[in-house]
Amino acid sequence: MRKRIKDLFILTVVFIFSLSSCRKDTTMVYNPEDPYYRESKIKTLAGQWDYIWHAMDNQYVFWDIDATNWDALHDDMYDKFERLDKLIDSMYTECMADRIPFPDFMYGTEEVIADFMESEFSRALETLVDQHLKIKFYNRFAENSHTFRPSLANLKKRSDYHPSVTHSVAVEEDSDYSGFDYIYDGIVRNFKVEPCLSYSYEDETLWAYSCLLEESIAYLRTGSCSLSDPSKLGEIYDAVIPFFNNIRNMKEEGTLRGIILDFRGNSGGLAEDLAFFPGIFTQDTFIFSKQRTKIGLGRYDYTPWNYVKINPNTEDRMDIGNIPIIILQDMYSASLGELTGYAFTLSVPSAVTIGERSLGATGMLLLNCPDISHTGSANYQGDVSIYSSTYDSRYFNRENGCWESFEGIGFEPDIYCPLDYDGLAAGGRDTQLDCAVEYICSQND
Repeated sequence: MRKRIKDLFILTVVFIFSLSSCRKDTTMVYNPEDPYYRESKIKTLAGQWDYIWHAMDNQYVFWDIDATNWDALHDDMYDKFERLDKLIDSMYTECMADRIPFPDFMYGTEEVIADFMESEFSRALETLVDQHLKIKFYNRFAENSHTFRPSLANLKKRSDYHPSVTHSVAVEEDSDYSGFDYIYDGIVRNFKVEPCLSYSYEDETLWAYSCLLEESIAYLRTGSCSLSDPSKLGEIYDAVIPFFNNIRNMKEEGTLRGIILDFRGNSGGLAEDLAFFPGIFTQDTFIFSKQRTKIGLGRYDYTPWNYVKINPNTEDRMDIGNIPIIILQDMYSASLGELTGYAFTLSVPSAVTIGERSLGATGMLLLNCPDISHTGSANYQGDVSIYSSTYDSRYFNRENGCWESFEGIGFEPDIYCPLDYDGLAAGGRDTQLDCAVEYICSQND
């Protein structure tokens, strides 16, 4: 039965993909909360696409740099979603006539939607530059959502692509470490240390561990940027506080050789965390970026540019002199997880980034907009939604001497070092961490 459903889907998709249409290059201003979307139309995939298209058209902040032909996509994809709706309706008719068992019908709807999203839809929208972007459709029959993320498609195109080694923990009552993390295991195995580990029971991205590596190097790895939130800091206190204490004690003793901040796989977090990293290690205010957001529903209705400054954390400041600070980043370092390295290289002369080009999700997600309905995210009853950047952010490129967007591009490290993922997974060494340790040792010779 599933083969029959699959064959029917393939034949229909061939027909769907053979059709296309065009649209005049104009911007129609729609309010995403218009009652038009609150009728039964939103239950169809074509209606959901229409809602998503207009919400993106009005609220997306990157249209002036995004090369996607958004106007042409509307009717083209609408036709294809309409035909997908008809396919699912025909399957529903078969199910109601008892010619397809209900479980097979639900499985079939999930399969045809997922296949369409991963193929034609993905190819049509993969040029969108916003790497925070998530577009969610809802299958009302299976009561399940399907999410498209351009960032995942773009990662797999990289010549140095490798799976993520992001830390994971099983949240259990016994609080024992029970996840599998190649980097954590590699530190324990190769550096003969036992890191201080702490994590949140509620938020799987909120975790940290710290330790002292060989040659008096203070090391901290964390999955998200939440240190500026006192309630969050309390959950990872047991890993973060020893890290700062080790730095202070070794600096007083004259034994501190270097600091490694491991932001590989860091998914980002609160912009206020820049007061911790690098705010604690710098003494001067510096311009971090310039930003603008939307001020109206028109495609190019922008606010003026506003410069964003980062102030030093005078209360907890640490003067470490010329001691090297390494920020490890990889292709999964995203949002504030990649911007932290950029901020360090702007403000701390001894800071160096090592690893791979970061993800490129550099648009900020702040909520203090002139009018939140004019920019960023939009959703219909939580089931159909876009999750998008709130601000278009530009960063100063010191090599070119100008402000540039790194959205969809990412930041190149000061020292490129690919990860030997297969070797690490097989019990070998962490090539990127070894590179950081070697750099610190070379600066102390």
